[in-house]
Parts: sequence; structure tokens; C-alpha cells
Amino acid sequence: MNKTKNSFFPSTWLIKTTIFVMVLNLLLLWGLPIAQAVTISSFSDSLTRLQASTLADHEIKFVTPSGVGASTATITITFGSAFTLGTVDTRNFDLAAGNSNNCVSASFTDKTVATSSASSVWGVGQSGQIVTFTPPTNATTGELVAGNCIRIRIGANAVFGGQGVSEITNGTAGSSNATVTIGGVFGDSGSLLVPLITSDQVSISATVVPSISFSISTSTIGFGTLTAANARFATGDTLGSNTEVSAHTLLAGTNAASGYLLYVLGGTLTSASNTIASIGGTMASSTLGSEQFGFRMTAATGNGSVISPYNGATSYAFGSTATTTSQFATDAGPTANTTYTAYYVANIAALTKAGNYSTTLTYTAVTSF
Repeated sequence: MNKTKNSFFPSTWLIKTTIFVMVLNLLLLWGLPIAQAVTISSFSDSLTRLQASTLADHEIKFVTPSGVGASTATITITFGSAFTLGTVDTRNFDLAAGNSNNCVSASFTDKTVATSSASSVWGVGQSGQIVTFTPPTNATTGELVAGNCIRIRIGANAVFGGQGVSEITNGTAGSSNATVTIGGVFGDSGSLLVPLITSDQVSISATVVPSISFSISTSTIGFGTLTAANARFATGDTLGSNTEVSAHTLLAGTNAASGYLLYVLGGTLTSASNTIASIGGTMASSTLGSEQFGFRMTAATGNGSVISPYNGATSYAFGSTATTTSQFATDAGPTANTTYTAYYVANIAALTKAGNYSTTLTYTAVTSF
């Protein structure tokens, strides 16, 4: 008579599971550490450009829970396939240790990097998409302090060991492979996705309307009564003066790139067919007993200036006619308002014919925008 045989032995997978649990309990009982990657915090990668197919610098920051305290505790940065790394050159890499866990406000101290590690020198290398930092050969506890921020610059923004010479090229907009991953033997890890976009720039335009300010303080001035015994100076009240005083002022200013030019147009003092001779376009002093009509000017504030022959300190000129302008001031570029002060002089001879003499002068400002 045959009997069905019952199995009293556990299956193979149950045996393996039981052994693993027993070993794990022994490790915990004996206090032996179990290796686990610790996740970094405050992880960021700030790019100078996020536009697809564009060169960009990277500034990577993260807080390391474990720190680095041994020469074998390498740090790796793995760039996803959406990035194309530049040429290998130690000038492209900066590594700096922060003095706190605040990656925004921490003060950073740069580490010396070279193609291979040495005493107090970090090695840096690039293989494909992976950049590896190797601690100094004499690294000890606190080489990179646990709990503090680490800053890594890659590209033209790396300047500590020399100006970076190449950058990393962004790939396709919206790529899921635009990742940056921290890892290595030092025991910490983390990953992020860089949001590459089609265009990261905004074109802004604005218009500044060309403008000029020009004004004259008064439109009526006069010498009063002229005599051969005294020089007369025009005043704003038309009474005149035997001593030089300001007759009026002009105000000029512009935002024009080439500044402005100031002109005067008009003839000398005239009464019917009689005239008082003008000084002319050459600077001259006031001379008693000789017919003269002219003016001089001074400039204050702004960048405007009076030009010859109207800029004499005690001399005068009058180079315009009823049909020909004469330039008396200029400014070569944009300027705040300049105040021009005008001084007019008149002299007559003993035989200058009697009459009511007058003239009208037209002042103009010309700009080049």
C-alpha cells in the first residue's frame, strides 16, 4: 500500500531568508555598521543659462551629512546625457568648503585642485559625463566638515586656480536626462533635474524721446541814453547802466548725443538809415568815444561753454548781421541745463547822429539727435 509522503523541510528561499535575518540580527547585536548612502540637502545647481543648445556655467551647492575625512572619500558629479561637457582642464573646476549649513549665507574657502591629488591638493578628473574630486593624500577628519555646505563651480565661473576656459552645453528643452547626480565613496548622494527650456531670455526695448530746453529770461532790454563820455550797458529794465551788469540770461540743455550749438542772428543798433557800428567778429575792449555795439557771455552749471570771440572776460564782439548767424556757445554732448549770462555794451562818438536806436536779436539752439 502506497502512502503520500509529506515534506517536513522548508523550501530553499525560506532557508536563505532565515539565514539573512539571522546574520542581520548578529550584525546589529555586535554593533557593526551597515553601509547606507545618506541623502544630501539644500542641493541646487544654478546655471548661467537654461536655454537649450546653449553654453552654461554650473554652480552646484549641497550640504554634506557625512563630510570628507579620508583620502579615499571621492566625490562624483554625474551629468545626464542631456549635457555635453567641455574640454578637460583643471581651470574649469572650483571646489570650496562652506563654514555653515546655510548655502546662501555661508562663507566659502576654495580648495586647491590639480589633475591628481597630493598633499593639501584635491585631484579633479573628468571621464565622459562624470567629474570626480579626489581628496588630498593627507586628508583627515574635517577636510570637508560634515553638516556644512559644499560649493562646486564648473565652467568660466571657476576662477580660483585660473579662469575657466570651457563651459557645459545644454541639451534639448524639457529633456528628462538633464540630471545632475552627486555620489562617490564619501557616502552621500542626491539627484536633481535641470529645467532646460527653449528660450530663457526676454528682449526689452524702450524709447527716450529727444528733447532740448532753451529759454531767455527776458525779451526786452535797453541801454537808456547813450553818451560819448561813458560806456553804457544794457539792463533788463531798459534804463541802462554806466557799469557792467547782466542784461538777461539764457538757459540751454539737451539729451542729444551731439549736444547743441547756440547762435545769434541780427544787426547792430539802427535808427532809420543811421547805425552804430558793431564791434564785429573779433574780440575788442570797450573804447570811449568810438561807436561800438557788442556783447559777451559767461556760462555756469552744465557742460555748455561760450566760444570765441564772445568768451572774453572784459572784451566784447558782435559777428552777426540781419541775415547771417554767429555762433556764441556750444556743448558737445548730453548735458544738464547751462545758464548763459549776457552783457551788452554800447559806445558812441561825439558826432553819432541823434535818434532812437534799436535792433532785434534772434537766439536759436540747434541740436543733432
